[in-house]
Amino acid sequence: MIKVELGPEPSSMRVRVHDAGVTRLSIRPVPPNGFKSLWRRGLPTIHQLQHQRCAYAALALSRGDWSIEHIEPKSVSRNHGRPIMAYTWGNMVVAAERINGVRGDDQDILDPTSIEDDWFELIGDHRELLVLTTPAIPHHLKGSASNTALRLLNANGLPSARAAYLRAFLRGDRTDAELSRDAPMVASFARARALLCGSDPSLARIDREVTRWARTPPRATS
Repeated sequence: MIKVELGPEPSSMRVRVHDAGVTRLSIRPVPPNGFKSLWRRGLPTIHQLQHQRCAYAALALSRGDWSIEHIEPKSVSRNHGRPIMAYTWGNMVVAAERINGVRGDDQDILDPTSIEDDWFELIGDHRELLVLTTPAIPHHLKGSASNTALRLLNANGLPSARAAYLRAFLRGDRTDAELSRDAPMVASFARARALLCGSDPSLARIDREVTRWARTPPRATS
């Protein structure tokens, strides 16, 4: 999980999502979750602003696996029973469907637009890469950070998905740039272990042990 920076609200989002949503909410009866088709209009724009990655997993996200995730859940952010925040810029990010479905209304989840890049790190190997919290997290957010890692970042098949990116890089199926673009946390993990090529020639050395490590088939899980 790395920080998501969306920037100012595009004028098209204001008109097509926020204003349209607020107008529709004046109609009675209001569906329990508002009007989903309206906030889904923001998917392409937010997807691009997030560099086409899931806001939580920090992995490349295809259009077939995306959904709008509300940072403050719709069931909580209500005004006279209407989910006003469902259409509000800054309360919407794009996340993988599997994360959206698991999170539900849990409010003890960190806001990906308000974290720092050094709050989480990876540990593991080519079979599985788990997310750990770091001492950089402010004390009052440590509980939420641990909950975020447990419920979202280390579940839903994500540890194996990260490891798959690492294996692809070590096999030569992904370039340094592609790994940094599609899985930046995995790229940082690889850099820390001197696996990525860079300006320092020593980073280009992948010895026989690392090569063997990359070619070892993933361990079967029961």
